[in-house]
Amino acid sequence: MPTDRPRRSALYMPGANERALEKGKSVPADVLIMDVEDGVAPDAKEAARARIMSVLAGGGYGRREIGIRINGIGTNWHEADVTAFAGSGADTLVIPKVDSPDTVQSVAALMEKSGAPAAMQIWCMIETARGVLSADAKRGRQCQPRPRREFRIRRSQPVQPGGNGQTLDPAFAGHVQGNEYYRGTDSQRGRA
Repeated sequence: MPTDRPRRSALYMPGANERALEKGKSVPADVLIMDVEDGVAPDAKEAARARIMSVLAGGGYGRREIGIRINGIGTNWHEADVTAFAGSGADTLVIPKVDSPDTVQSVAALMEKSGAPAAMQIWCMIETARGVLSADAKRGRQCQPRPRREFRIRRSQPVQPGGNGQTLDPAFAGHVQGNEYYRGTDSQRGRA
């Protein structure tokens, strides 16, 4: 898979919806993500997996990058998803609710065991604060303490570093500051 593909738009399509999967062939999105996780009811997940395998075998998606959002670790469908989709021809497996590097390592090991091509990527959906705080480790880097800075959620309560001496990542903290600026201070909202 070329790494210089544009990723300006991504379309999520529920794997249980055959019409959506067919329409994806004509939609001008750069990335198509076929979903067997939240977009599919529990009783339809196995049929959705089979449907995605079938439409990928049939082709017709052109040069679009194809991803598949699998069911998360700890679900009844996770291992079967990874095993099946490792040989599907998709470019990427999208892992939901990634909270730690262990999740990524577990999926990578199962992909290798299932014969996934070396070019197949893993994309992590970071959906929790724990996931944000462990993002450096997910990228394969050692987490390093960041310079201590205070980022305020309320004017009177600075966010304190965690027990490990780390503070908020400056990029994430900018969102916290921006959120405070957007919402205004307590006194601006009529609270003292």
